[in-house]
Amino acid sequence: MLSGTFLKAMTELPALRIEPGRCLRHRLSISSCRKCFEACASNALTWSTSGLNWDEERCSGCLLCVASCATDALTSPQLSIGDLLQRLDEVETPLLACSSNPQTQGHARVPCLGLLADPQLLLILRLALGKDLRLNASQCAECANCHIVEPLTSAVQQTQALASGLAGSVKVVISAPELDYREKSCSRREFFTFLNRRSKQTGLSLANRLRVDQSSGSYGKKSLPLSRNLLLQLGKSSPPIREMLVAKILPELFFSSACSGCTTCIGICPTGALCSPDQRGGAPVTAKDRCISCRLCVEFCHQSAIELTTP
Repeated sequence: MLSGTFLKAMTELPALRIEPGRCLRHRLSISSCRKCFEACASNALTWSTSGLNWDEERCSGCLLCVASCATDALTSPQLSIGDLLQRLDEVETPLLACSSNPQTQGHARVPCLGLLADPQLLLILRLALGKDLRLNASQCAECANCHIVEPLTSAVQQTQALASGLAGSVKVVISAPELDYREKSCSRREFFTFLNRRSKQTGLSLANRLRVDQSSGSYGKKSLPLSRNLLLQLGKSSPPIREMLVAKILPELFFSSACSGCTTCIGICPTGALCSPDQRGGAPVTAKDRCISCRLCVEFCHQSAIELTTP
């Protein structure tokens, strides 16, 4: 359970942070991306001449907008993936709950389970932990953010399909009797047994080997979204995970003969997936691992010379 001090510190942080330099519409005004608006049930996000705006008073805190944003233009300062993984890794069968109701059972918490309606974030949790992860949605029906259950369930299904054949699983638990919650033991003997086991497992646990840096970049800085960064780290540690990334997640970018070699698409790319060509006048070189399928380059290219395919 989270301590009262930790909960107080977390609730003092804003629910949402906006990084304009990572927003597709900020980078390209004609971008068709509307995912955050479509995800927001309270109409707390609007667009004006100044760009993306957030009405904190109207926001319900479901954070589906964060889950829908592929570029980290929207993030939750209340979420620390490193701390979350550490807490979940300490339990044999971890149960993850939201923090809106402190009485809801859970070994770790996120601001709202709507934040987890992101298949790639769930995929990171499942792959890093390598064991069964349960999401406590037993109280969601009584919450103002009950609308998050459907997209959360859909994200879990996508995660299970992506990670088919790999260790672990993710399950949404709706019925309280099915939670089978067991508080982490803290007796003296079991505490030292736990420490001894953890010291032996530290070198093996993917959750402990991830380097989680959630620092924000400056406007226009090309950097990978946290989820892609962590997935690539997991892929380096596990050949089966790398095979899954290549087969099911990483896209392909192609340049047709219509490409003029202007290379202006390099500047519009938010992640650095497009690099300077090997020879003058040639098409940009693509870095497959850095492409997040945002399609901004496709929309930007005046020659319609870029094709993107996803697994």
